[in-house]
Amino acid sequence: MIDFIYMSKHQWYLHLHGESIGPLSTKSVILMLQQNRLQFVDFVWSQHLTKWHRVHDLDQFASLMPLYPTVPIPDISEAEGKSTTSYVVQPAPEEKK
Repeated sequence: MIDFIYMSKHQWYLHLHGESIGPLSTKSVILMLQQNRLQFVDFVWSQHLTKWHRVHDLDQFASLMPLYPTVPIPDISEAEGKSTTSYVVQPAPEEKK
């Protein structure tokens, strides 16, 4: 179980889309997680941390993340040489004068 009293003391900074934002309350970060505005690859930092961490690496937030997709990675070796779609580019019709 998450210790919300302990977490609420921290101010968080996020690195999203090339920009750092913050400080944000723990409640704000949790809300962003619930709204899927934070992803596995996004970074968070707070004064009690020695470096930036991916949000899914912190126990405080990992349990709030959506489940990692379980879709298997496609096997490229099976798909090579089996093109099922071909495209033909037609010239544009000439305008009538």
